[in-house]
Amino acid sequence: MFEGQCCFCESPIGVQVFERIEHLMPKSKFPHLCFEWCNLNYSCEVCNSKKYKGDKWDDENPILNPTFDEIKNYLEIDIETAKILSINNDLRAKTTIEHTGLNREGLIERRRDIVNKLKELLRIAVKAGAVEDFKDIKNQCQRVGDIHF
Repeated sequence: MFEGQCCFCESPIGVQVFERIEHLMPKSKFPHLCFEWCNLNYSCEVCNSKKYKGDKWDDENPILNPTFDEIKNYLEIDIETAKILSINNDLRAKTTIEHTGLNREGLIERRRDIVNKLKELLRIAVKAGAVEDFKDIKNQCQRVGDIHF
């Protein structure tokens, strides 16, 4: 379902970071949902750690469910800071960012590297007059984080 990536930060799992079965609604607070398929996700050990998600739960603004919620409608990447932002100040999105540490330094660095590489490819394509390449790169940018031109 998540193609070897954490359901929250999308980091590859299995090489440097190990997987965890993540209970979206913490089993300490919702024991009756412990084995419910709709409450289980595949996450990295960092996002699911006590420092980040752990047993945190906000009844009024629960974190987004990466299996059922359309994440691109809630979160976007600020291409200047490489931080994840809440679209329209959505409170569930803000809770998700906070509870899973989506703006931790390592993730920001990785996103910044990707954005910088894509910007450089765009500059090269525009300078070379490669209109089709520009369109392809633009599509890749939009897939990375809803970067709009």
